[in-house]
Parts: sequence; C-alpha cells; structure tokens
Amino acid sequence: MQSIIKEDTMNRRPFLCLSAFFLITAASLFISPFSAGPLAAEPEPGTVIQKVTVYSDVAMIKKEARTSLKKGEYTISLSGFPQNLLDGSLHTGISGSRGARISNVSVEETYLKKQDTERIQKLTARLDSLNEQISSASNEIAAINSSIEFLKKTGPFPQNTKASAAEITGHAEFLEQTVSAYLDRAARTDTALKKLKEQREAVEKEISEQSLSSKKDKTVIVHLISDRDVPDAVMTFSYLAKGAGWSPQYEIRADSTSGSVDLSSFAVIRQATGEDWKNVNIELSTAKPSVGGAVPEISPWYIDEYRPAPSYFQRLERRSMTKGIPEMDMMEYVEEGPEMPEVSREATSVTFALPGRIDVMSDNKPYKSAVSSKTIKTDIIYRTVPRLSQNAFLSAVPENPFDYPLSAGPMSVFLDGRFISSSAISATVLPGATFQVSLGIDEDLKVEWRNTKKFTESAGMFSKNTVMLFEYETILTNSKNRGVSIEVRDALPVSRNEKIKVDVRAPAGGEASVTDEGIILWDLNMGSSEKKKLKTEFRVEFPKELRVQGLE
Repeated sequence: MQSIIKEDTMNRRPFLCLSAFFLITAASLFISPFSAGPLAAEPEPGTVIQKVTVYSDVAMIKKEARTSLKKGEYTISLSGFPQNLLDGSLHTGISGSRGARISNVSVEETYLKKQDTERIQKLTARLDSLNEQISSASNEIAAINSSIEFLKKTGPFPQNTKASAAEITGHAEFLEQTVSAYLDRAARTDTALKKLKEQREAVEKEISEQSLSSKKDKTVIVHLISDRDVPDAVMTFSYLAKGAGWSPQYEIRADSTSGSVDLSSFAVIRQATGEDWKNVNIELSTAKPSVGGAVPEISPWYIDEYRPAPSYFQRLERRSMTKGIPEMDMMEYVEEGPEMPEVSREATSVTFALPGRIDVMSDNKPYKSAVSSKTIKTDIIYRTVPRLSQNAFLSAVPENPFDYPLSAGPMSVFLDGRFISSSAISATVLPGATFQVSLGIDEDLKVEWRNTKKFTESAGMFSKNTVMLFEYETILTNSKNRGVSIEVRDALPVSRNEKIKVDVRAPAGGEASVTDEGIILWDLNMGSSEKKKLKTEFRVEFPKELRVQGLE
C-alpha cells in the first residue's frame, strides 16, 4: 500500500510543476507594463533652465529634467512651461540610455490657479481709497507751501505807514510761529504720505501676484518607451518663446586732449515670457530666427496688353466649359506654409556669451550687461558752418574696432568726463568702417559770420545786364590754451542756366577746396589765442529782363 501511494505521488509531480509554471507566467504577464490598458503615469520630474539664447524678438530656452525609468511604456507630464511657448518650435530628446526613446510629444494649455475674484475686488477698492488719501495729502502739502510763500511775500503794514519797533517785533514773532506751525504740519503730512505710498505699493504688488497666479500655463506630455531600467535619464527640451529680446546700446567717452575714445557696447535684455530665468547661462545672438535663411525666389515679370476683366456671366460661361471643375482665382486664395524658425548659424550671425550665470525676471524690466569695450585713437576735430550756425561743433570719427558689426542703437556721449548728449548709431557699422560722433559745442572757439558787401549794378553798352556782388566774412577766434583743427564749410551759388554767370573771386589761390556743387571747405589749424578771417566773394551776372531765384 505504501508503495502504491509513493508511485502515485511521483506520477503527479510533473503535472504540479507544469501548473505552477503556467500560474507564474500568467501573473507576470498581468503585471507587465506592456500589457493592454492605459499607460502608466509617472511622477512629474522638475525642469531646470540650463541655457537661454536671446534674439532680437524671441528667445530659445533649453531645459533639462532628470528622472528614472523602468522597463516599459510611460506617459510623463511636465508643467511650468510658459504661455508664450511656440508649440511648433518644441524639440524634445532623451539621453543617458540607449534603450529609451520618445514616441510622441504634445502640448496642452492649463491654468496655474483659479483667480480669487473677491480678493482682487477688495484689493482694488483698497487701492482706490489709498490713491484718494495720497492725492489729498499731496494737495495739503501744496496748500501749506503756498500759504508759507504768501506770508513771506505779503507786507504786514500798509504803504507809507511807519511801524514802531514793537509792531515789527510782534509781526516777526507772529510770522515765525505761523511758519513754524505750517512746517510742522507739512512734515507730519509728508510722513503720512510716505506711509500711504508704501501701503499702495504693497497693495499693487499683491494685485499683481493675484493676476499672475491665474495666468495660463502650458504642460508638455511626453510618451516614452524604455527597453530596460534607466536610473538616471536626462530629458532635454528646447523651444522658442515670444516676449523676449535684446537690443544694443553704446557709450562713447572721448578725451579732447589725448584724442582717445573709449567705445563700449552693452546689451539690454527684456523678457516677459512668463517664466523667470534664474541662475542660467545667457547668450545673445544677432541671428533672426523669424526670418527665413533661403534666398527668395524671384518670379518672371510679364507685361501684356490691357484686357478688361470678364463679366460675371462670362466667368460663368467659362467655368461651365471646364466640365464642372471650378477655376481657382489666385487673388482670392493664396495657400501659405508655416514660417519655421531658423537656428542661429555662426556663418551669418554673431553670438555673445555673457559671463557667469545671471537672473533675468519675467517682468519686462531692462537688464543691462556689458558686451565689449576698447580704447581707440581717432581724430577729434571741430566743424562749423557759419552761414547756418555760428558755433563750433566738436566731432570724432572713430572706426569700429571690433571684429563684428555694430548694429543700430542708442548711444550716450561723454566728453572729458562730462555727459554731452544722447545720440545713436543709425545704421550698421561694419568692422573697420568709420562713423561720426558729435561731441557738442565748444564755447572756447568763437565763430562770427557777416555780410560785408552786397550791391547791384548794370553792365554792357547795348544790352544791359544786371551784376550783383556779394562778399561775406567769417572770423574764427581760438580761446583755448592749445591748438585745434577746424573744418569750415560755406556755399557758393551754382548756375543752372547758361544766361546766369557766376564769377568766384574768393576763396582763391588754393586756400580752400570747392566742389562741383559749390561747397567750400577750409581745413585749418589754429594755434592758441589765434584769430583768422576767411573771405567769400563772388559776382553774379544775368540779363536784366531775367528773373533769378535763389539769390539772397
């Protein structure tokens, strides 16, 4: 009996092992991530901005998100992307594993937080009340100051009335007490006004925060497939965002004694993309990603005899002859493809990498950063056009010392440590090319201009002609304690009629150059305290019956 039981047990053992195998296999298939049903949603990893490239009107933002992946298929949602993200520019990648790949990426729009309308209404009412109190306090201070000025200007006694010493003393004491009381009241009101302004600033800040908290956001949804476990996968994102840009600014500091010019260029960055750039590497690029990089295709230019447009019935007849297929009017329907952003290329642009990591908040406030600076030697000369302005203008003509073009932008001008004016580079200046900088008016160089002679006479024995003689004088006086170079310009009349003759008598002998357009140029060197006189003289002759325009 025992042997029979033992044999039966041994015969059933293979069946038990096979059953266990099927149960384990079924369980493993049930828990496999590749099983049918919805994809697993992984916890959201945080994204960190690594680098920002700022263009003139857009920014390229590069982010990273670190996460761990297990073998299987996943859906990962990453929020916090700005509303200004251009969906078509989003590029996503993954590194850290050869077995992980991205199957699909989509972008969804969400709200960060529902706006607290009741709270904002209370804050707005509080802001209105504070503005009224601030206005009232400001008016009170203005009224106090007016009262003090009135007391100071108003005489205490009628005219032609002799006041006693006691009356004068009494009025002085009254005036002192009254003004002192007014000043104390003004000081208290001013202190209250400062507190009101601080409260208003706090309320405005809270209103702004409430508004920001209800702004739209974008969420990037990434579908992943991994053939193996990846403990340290790095997901990368790059995208273009509107609401950002940079523009150049320049600073010129000229030394009139040494003739040196310090040229500094700056970049002013503004951004309101919807996300702050904190502790990131920032590059500035002159590329224009919104402009296509291909040469435009020119179309043939056809001309033909004018033919009037067909009438409505003629168009119907013509369309009926096309077997029911309507003809498309290209003036009414133009199919345009999407304009794709262009990646910055060093062959066609310049990139400036700002040193270190910096913060640029999404508040559209200017962030100014130095780009480059060089000291160069240049000719600093004076220019004057006495006929139009009796002033000597100091000018410099520096050349672009950098190996990249200077784009158009505003420029602050300093001379000998003093601010002179706000100017601008109006057009792109290529490397090595020059541009003119006005350094203001120098009062130490006096310029005078006057008409010393003008008369009219007749000439000719039989056919009378009219002759007009003009003579002008320019007087230059250098009051500086050093020599200067100065360019003086004037104009001579140029005849456009063969009947009108112009005879130039001065300048003569090569003392000045005269262009075909009649522009005179004196190139002078003047010593300290030197005075020079320049003469312009010419004679105009024309028939008496001819009416001439353009003469003074």
